[in-house]
Amino acid sequence: MDELWYRKLGYYSNPFSIKPAPFTNEVMGYNLKNIFNKIEDGKIFFVEGAYGVGKTTLLKHIITRYGGQRKVIYYSCSLERRIDVRDLIVGSGSFFQRTLGIKKHDLIFLVDEAQDLQLSDSNELFQAYKHGYLKSIVFVGVKVNRNSLVKEIEKLLEGNIINLPAISQEDAVDMIKKRLGDLDFVPPDVIREIYARSGKNPRRLLELCEDLCREAVSRGISKIKKKDIELIPNLPSKPRAAKKRTKAKRKREDVLGEAIEEAVMETEAEAPVVEELHEFREKEPLTISKKRRK
Repeated sequence: MDELWYRKLGYYSNPFSIKPAPFTNEVMGYNLKNIFNKIEDGKIFFVEGAYGVGKTTLLKHIITRYGGQRKVIYYSCSLERRIDVRDLIVGSGSFFQRTLGIKKHDLIFLVDEAQDLQLSDSNELFQAYKHGYLKSIVFVGVKVNRNSLVKEIEKLLEGNIINLPAISQEDAVDMIKKRLGDLDFVPPDVIREIYARSGKNPRRLLELCEDLCREAVSRGISKIKKKDIELIPNLPSKPRAAKKRTKAKRKREDVLGEAIEEAVMETEAEAPVVEELHEFREKEPLTISKKRRK
């Protein structure tokens, strides 16, 4: 079966799964310690980044660290309804607290897809934070949408916006090698090439690696080579590298520039002569004879 290609390589599950659960250590490009310090210090902050750069994995790290203490509330704005902050705070408590409607204090509120947050929701979140029910609020989204934030939260976000960058080439190689373990099926030079085609996006990198390995297994390839990358269906084209101006080229450009400048100056100096020639042509039309080629 095609979906079990990884079993033929000796893996129980897909090593390129984009689900964060099996690979909780993959947070590229940012120090988790800084994230946890901001939470412990009771900050409101926003983590922004493109789809696939690791925002979901980051949220899982936070939930794993604090979730067992019943300190975390998770909400995704993709649900397209208002956030009932009070109900979520009460629901996070023990059975006794929930029964009596007692609100817990010092909770960590995670707001996923925060670019879709409603202004009224941000006000409720701030009020809960102001009264001590929420210790920290972590907004996670593609981009900060300031129109959806009350001024109090917007002010607190100053210096507290974290951008998750695209992963580096060596981070990409390291991630894929860790997932494959001891199996040398995808060499580093192949990973680097796929990385270049992925737009430096971790999720896209994993998807392309999976597509390549599936094709390689179906064709009986024992070790992938760089030329095999072309087997990937709908393979993205490699971005063109910016051309560097060599010293010789810069010199040629300078010489050419000087020549153009001199030509312009000569043309300006000869302008009266050109005008006289035009006057002469109007009075005495020139006859141009064509010579036969031998």
